[in-house]
Amino acid sequence: MEKVFSENSIEMVINLVAMPGIRPSLEDPLLYENVNIKGLMNILELCKKYRINVDYAILLTQQLKNQEKL
Repeated sequence: MEKVFSENSIEMVINLVAMPGIRPSLEDPLLYENVNIKGLMNILELCKKYRINVDYAILLTQQLKNQEKL
């Protein structure tokens, strides 16, 4: 990602990448942490380094709205 940020004039970043699913995250929480949390942190650090403004939005998916009780 560093190369993409350094070689382009980026005005905005929209992060829609994440691994969905409550139950699978319980089976392999470190994988979900690595993809969802660390992936987002990498993007935020690059935005900070290249002075790209960040707006935060939380999206609730239908999956989360209709999740089964654990």
